[in-house]
Amino acid sequence: MAVLRPYLVLAERLGSLQAQITRGAIQEVNIVYIGEVTTVDTKPLTYSILKGVLTPILGDMINFVNVPVVVKERNIKVTASSRDEAEDFTNLISVHVKTGEDANLVAGTMFGKKDPRLVRINDFRLEAAMEGNSLLIYNIDTPGTIGADRDVPGASSCQHLPMMDVGQVLERGQNIIFLRTDTPVPQHVIQELLSLNNVKCGSGN
Repeated sequence: MAVLRPYLVLAERLGSLQAQITRGAIQEVNIVYIGEVTTVDTKPLTYSILKGVLTPILGDMINFVNVPVVVKERNIKVTASSRDEAEDFTNLISVHVKTGEDANLVAGTMFGKKDPRLVRINDFRLEAAMEGNSLLIYNIDTPGTIGADRDVPGASSCQHLPMMDVGQVLERGQNIIFLRTDTPVPQHVIQELLSLNNVKCGSGN
């Protein structure tokens, strides 16, 4: 259990992130376990991912016991597979979620024994700690955009922004900015960010 517990945290947070960035009712969840993570029992990890996906929707109504029943009732197709060979990381959990409106891929890894990290959102690669409150911003890579994102009027209500991770798709001229904040980001700050040129964003916990 000591070995499994950090992966359970990573798995649930990946599922929760998917629920918050993906529009529409979830139809399919495809999970791939790669590398060292395949040496543990991955069934509890799959349940953790599904719990993370469903908690933002159902709150305390969802738990590890009823996850399989709820998934079946909602006709969510779940597939899980494993690959021994690792590529960029010694262990990796990849979660692809599909709805009638949207599809997203997120992936995470464990740094050391207790440090879950987000390393991919769709085509964007980054290394972001998965803890606390967060703000996810998509923007076109133009001069001054990142500075403007951090200097929005009202951002002080988030206290301070302790960490910022940036991923890029250079050929498309796009950035993804993953900010972690001391407190939840107020809705009016999100609206101010959305009013900036070349910015799309969403918040998470």
